[in-house]
Amino acid sequence: MYVCVCVCVCQGWRCIRQTATPSLGKHSVAFSAKIAVYQAVVLSTLLYGCQSWVLYRRSVRRLAEFHMRCLRRIAGIKWQDRVPNTEVLRLCGISGIEAVSLTAQFRWVGHIIRMDDNRIPKHIFFGQLSSGKRPPCGPLRRYKHTVKVNMKRCGLQPKTLTTATLDRAYGHSLFSNFVCLLLPTVLAGKAKQSVTSVCLSVC
Repeated sequence: MYVCVCVCVCQGWRCIRQTATPSLGKHSVAFSAKIAVYQAVVLSTLLYGCQSWVLYRRSVRRLAEFHMRCLRRIAGIKWQDRVPNTEVLRLCGISGIEAVSLTAQFRWVGHIIRMDDNRIPKHIFFGQLSSGKRPPCGPLRRYKHTVKVNMKRCGLQPKTLTTATLDRAYGHSLFSNFVCLLLPTVLAGKAKQSVTSVCLSVC
């Protein structure tokens, strides 16, 4: 999976150089237009097929690094400015890469659950192996297990997955609202930043 993520990152850089650079590099283009071009061209290329990914922390960090470097380049923010990633995301009005990928994943799972029972994706998602067992010593995570873990991280119960996704509009709004509560690293970064500012003010 990490190799696939690296390939997607390389495709993203190629997309920036060949397609998005003429629009993102011009000062006459509005900032909101640059963000829209980035989301439509670069981000869609980077996260193509992310609905079926099983991401580990190393892959998430690789994608987040590319995401933040692109946003900082669009906003004209250098590392010498010492602007945290949370402020860059707020300035650009865009979510973190993990929140975007999880939203797409939850929407795809809801689409699978609403399929007819004779569809192959639904058979694969709810199917179980008739024989065999998983290897010991930290086996690779499965897609269904990843979805359940991400739901718990967002404050959702995995038991409500089937009932919550039957209504498409309700499922989309529910998952979008709870995904915003994810990103513990971002929340920890905000807390650490606030504590640091308080300490500096006291000193």
